[in-house]
Amino acid sequence: MKKSAVTAVSLILVSSFMFSGCQKDPELTREQQKWISQMEDWYPDDEFTYTHHGVAFLGAYQEHVIILKSENFPDFTFEFSERDGELYSYYPTEYHREAIEEYYTDTLDGYFDARKMDVKYKDHAYKSRPCEYMSDEEFIEKFTTNELDIYLTYKNSSDYPTQDEMVSQILKYADFLEGDCELDVYLKSSSRDKEYDYLYDFICHNGKITCILVYKGDRKNSDYDDLCRNMQLEDALEEYAY
Repeated sequence: MKKSAVTAVSLILVSSFMFSGCQKDPELTREQQKWISQMEDWYPDDEFTYTHHGVAFLGAYQEHVIILKSENFPDFTFEFSERDGELYSYYPTEYHREAIEEYYTDTLDGYFDARKMDVKYKDHAYKSRPCEYMSDEEFIEKFTTNELDIYLTYKNSSDYPTQDEMVSQILKYADFLEGDCELDVYLKSSSRDKEYDYLYDFICHNGKITCILVYKGDRKNSDYDDLCRNMQLEDALEEYAY
């Protein structure tokens, strides 16, 4: 009985795969052709090329989603679809990414004291946003989320803040951000070849700290200290910040 059930499922999967493999990529509708023209009007410094329609589970095409390549971002492909008459894509986030990272890097001053400080906007912070062009400032105000990889470089490892000092700095910075945040703070020394020595993993949601974890070395291959969980940010500031 079990063997028959497995065989039936296998046949369904194979049939679905074969069916999807025979499907032709749908043609662009007039509306979708307008999407490309709109993007070229909104972003005249870039050029967009249609590659195919979106692909769903088991390879079936999504007729309402198209994939475009960008001349300015050749390593990416971008999905485009319409919601309530408005065009959405991940493209605007990539377009504004450099400004987003510069904005957050500037905010680190006064909270951390490293020799060099950089921010990378987390990949999973990439969410589909309205495509109509807006300035960097407007996009940052309306659509960015506090999901950041923060890289702090010190001259020597002896210059690293103590664990208590680092937690205090992160808490104060999280308070400044005023909202949900997910921060991975990496500490490294410019005098060592190692990518980083410590990682502080901080998550705060609805004013409550989900966790503060400290890894020594690679997150995948090292143990961690669990410093705090399920604590209100304001209480943690009173207890740990100074």
